[in-house]
Amino acid sequence: RGTPSTDTWRSSMTSSSADWVFGEARLISSAITTLAKIEPSWNSKASVFWLKMVTPVTSDGRRSGVNWMRDQEPSMVAATRDDDDIVLGSSPRGSVALVKAARATALLAGRTYVVPEDVQGLAVPVLAHRLMLAPEAELRGAKAADVVAGIVARVPVPADGG
Repeated sequence: RGTPSTDTWRSSMTSSSADWVFGEARLISSAITTLAKIEPSWNSKASVFWLKMVTPVTSDGRRSGVNWMRDQEPSMVAATRDDDDIVLGSSPRGSVALVKAARATALLAGRTYVVPEDVQGLAVPVLAHRLMLAPEAELRGAKAADVVAGIVARVPVPADGG
């Protein structure tokens, strides 16, 4: 037995419920048509362009001759591999993710440069989930986020940008 025709289905409904169903269908159809006409205002090329505009500088906004992020950010990530509370530290991909997140944060803050605070503020959310704590640390109740926060506090921020 096939599916009932629209007329058969419609006749089985009360007029108010049929009007509601078909009214909803018209609204959905209208919304889909409207959405199809919307053009994107942002694309991957725009993202790449703006992220390339964000360059690392010192905390006081001066452009650094030496890229301080090459010193500070790898130091943080390397410290996750040397900490006694961590058995598996962050990989180089964590380092790349930290740089990208810091650049995006700077851009969203309206800056074309990254400051050390961008990197420090993102280290916990970017790196903590990439770690495996030592069993002893877990038994003590240590959390990955707290261990990374301790690392951030220990890694010095370059005063002169490198």
